[in-house]
Amino acid sequence: MKKKIYLSGPITADKDHYKEHFSKIEEYLTNLGFEVTNPAKDEYDDEIYEKGHTDKWTKEAWLDYMKRDIEIVSGHDIICLLIGWEKSLGGLMELATAKRFGMSLMIEGENMVYTEWDLYGMKIDPHSGHTIAKEIENA
Repeated sequence: MKKKIYLSGPITADKDHYKEHFSKIEEYLTNLGFEVTNPAKDEYDDEIYEKGHTDKWTKEAWLDYMKRDIEIVSGHDIICLLIGWEKSLGGLMELATAKRFGMSLMIEGENMVYTEWDLYGMKIDPHSGHTIAKEIENA
């Protein structure tokens, strides 16, 4: 059975480019054999509009997105944090949910790094959102 990955990263803070970025990572991981959930797809917006929102960028719409996304995250094996995740309130909420559910972690960086929580004393650079790959390699 394929491992299920949930993509998490900045959407509201990257309104002009997030769909392209999420789609690129989705394609990459799908080609590696993972089942990927991309919350930036248009089909996920339809649910928000069905709830009566006319503008997906309002605070009220964001809250509905997050309620839905937190529920979706828990059904996955892995969370993949995309560049900029540490600046995303939604991404931080999704990360907290993933950790609580014992999900594995993947972080977008120079190379896709798949690791269990705290495997080999993994460090995360909070300023870049990247794993510090050399520390992992030297552990």
